[in-house]
Amino acid sequence: MKNKKIINSIFVFIEILVSIAFFVLNYFTESKIGVMRYVIYKNQYYSTIFPKDFLSILTYLYVALFMTNFYFIKKHGLSKSKPYLLNAIILLIGGNLLTVYNIEKLSTFYYLVIALIIIYLLELGKIFLTINSNRKA
Repeated sequence: MKNKKIINSIFVFIEILVSIAFFVLNYFTESKIGVMRYVIYKNQYYSTIFPKDFLSILTYLYVALFMTNFYFIKKHGLSKSKPYLLNAIILLIGGNLLTVYNIEKLSTFYYLVIALIIIYLLELGKIFLTINSNRKA
């Protein structure tokens, strides 16, 4: 139980660090020309890695993960599901960012996608950690 809380806290800390890193990169892209040049250079590289259908697949994965969180909230009741509510809020923000921004509006779009993939994997890890701890209990 204590290990679960520690690992959960580490996952949340990494998610916060990834989010802060993205927002700092986005800020410096708008204010520093050198960072903007680097981001434009890397955008050309990332456009070959991420296919156009990848974004819709990632959006569907976010919806599936949100529904999984919603299932756990319904299953455990609202009073015991504070971690799931936090996960659901993080997923809603990430899914909203994916649908609102596109490559024309946001020059750091590919970095946003990478950050959201990392956050998605951490959220998935939290869900598997919860499922495993519920099986042992």
